[in-house]
Amino acid sequence: MKKFLSIVILGLLYFLPAAAYEVGEEVYLNACGNDPQEYYDEPLNIQNILLEVPNKIIKIEKSKYDREFQTLASSEVKLDNDNLTISVSNFRDLVIKNKAGDILEERKISGASSIYELKHKEKVVAWGVGWHVRCKKYFSDADFTALRIFLPVKKDHKIIIEQKLISLNLTDTYEAIINSDNLIIADAFDIEGSSRAATYYYEGQKFYQFDHINGISSIDTYADLIQKIDFEKLSAIRQMKVLADYYETEKLYAHTKENFDEIYKELLAEGWDIFFYFDYYDFDNKRLNENFLDINLSDKFKKALLAHEKKELLKEDFPPISEELPNIKENCFKKESYESLRELVKNCYFFHSSYLLEWGFDDPKWFAVQTEFKDSKDLLNEDKEQRFKQFLESNVTDMKSIVRGKTKEDMDHTLVEALIGIFERANGGYNVSEDKRYVVISGCEYKSCGTKGLVFIDTEAGNVISLIRHFDYDADIPVNKQRGEWLISSTWHNKYKDLPKEFMDAVAEWRVNEDLPQPSIIRYVGGFNDEIELVN
Repeated sequence: MKKFLSIVILGLLYFLPAAAYEVGEEVYLNACGNDPQEYYDEPLNIQNILLEVPNKIIKIEKSKYDREFQTLASSEVKLDNDNLTISVSNFRDLVIKNKAGDILEERKISGASSIYELKHKEKVVAWGVGWHVRCKKYFSDADFTALRIFLPVKKDHKIIIEQKLISLNLTDTYEAIINSDNLIIADAFDIEGSSRAATYYYEGQKFYQFDHINGISSIDTYADLIQKIDFEKLSAIRQMKVLADYYETEKLYAHTKENFDEIYKELLAEGWDIFFYFDYYDFDNKRLNENFLDINLSDKFKKALLAHEKKELLKEDFPPISEELPNIKENCFKKESYESLRELVKNCYFFHSSYLLEWGFDDPKWFAVQTEFKDSKDLLNEDKEQRFKQFLESNVTDMKSIVRGKTKEDMDHTLVEALIGIFERANGGYNVSEDKRYVVISGCEYKSCGTKGLVFIDTEAGNVISLIRHFDYDADIPVNKQRGEWLISSTWHNKYKDLPKEFMDAVAEWRVNEDLPQPSIIRYVGGFNDEIELVN
């Protein structure tokens, strides 16, 4: 009987209502979901770099968000002579103030969150709010699937709050970043596969540096990264992914040869995904493409690839990739070197190629930090990866060109093809703003330099705007007497009036440098349609 009563009492205690809590008690959410209904007694602590701040119960009354009690959490960052305080009440209402009580940031969190301090060398540098949407039961590569970071920054004698929304991976990267000069955090981005079902969720890593002077900055080159983190402390597969992201083909091949078995041990724990970019299947003749036959795969796997493409073999019935490892290894190591990342991946990582390659190239930051190619001609002809060409194809309006050519054949091209034709001439312009936010690439057509092109790239917002200066070869006025016409396009801006000032300033400077008259006509194509807006 006593044993029975003990069980009943323990059960009642386990399911105690909110009244069991007392004012002054501290509760934690442990970043478990965006609307958690369970509270924890201990804070979330990830390697003493991320530490959860206690939520103190201040009233045993329902909060305005319908929770059983009301809470308040707070934390402080010291910056020079100022003490900055963040508070979150009732897990939702966030306010950041300076020592004088001025509000620097105020917002309502979209879900319920604690404050999470981000520390570097035992000092609180920044704060975060967020959660892991699946409590790490799934998507375990991310510690947080959503974490909004707030960093106090002092600029021009004024303190501002910079923000960055990331998916945090700290558990797998902390050994590499723990001894860095400043706080460095890895964003666990999604790696797209050949279909949404084949996406590698939260398995990428993009590194960001946080400091109170320079703010939040992405680490955009491999050379910069290895100066700031202990790269060798990353796992073999994460090193492989970083090298691929930075297009460090030679270093990736050396890393592959040195760590092939370890890399594939990790890769085979993941799903495989044939990347559709390789065009290994000849749909017309229903066979493997001729240019694919140089890959050393067994007949069993080649037949399986054909059957899979013809929908005669399900993915789950495909032979285990582990059976083909000797052939993959032999195929990979058959060359002394690879000229392009694509060729390396095709030969060494065919079945996991979407893990390393993207469809096209869509990294605007690269144009601001690369130093290998001096102008558009080099970008188009010397870059084995063809990044500029792929970038234009991904970001310039895919429409039939209205640029009037000298012959009827000149009209049979797209706007992107017209730009590429212009940019193939040497000695075009390549200008990067001092803060590396804006890039302007310009050029003129071979043997017809009056026809000019310009691409404006906002590396932060990802916006791309193109301009072509052309002539009307059907007009009665000779070309050398015409002022020229402009065709401007951007999928990011619906109307000409929406174009940013920075673009207008860049165009004005370009026109002066090229000694060009004002155009006789400006046409604009904006958004995701081919409608032409006649500006003047």
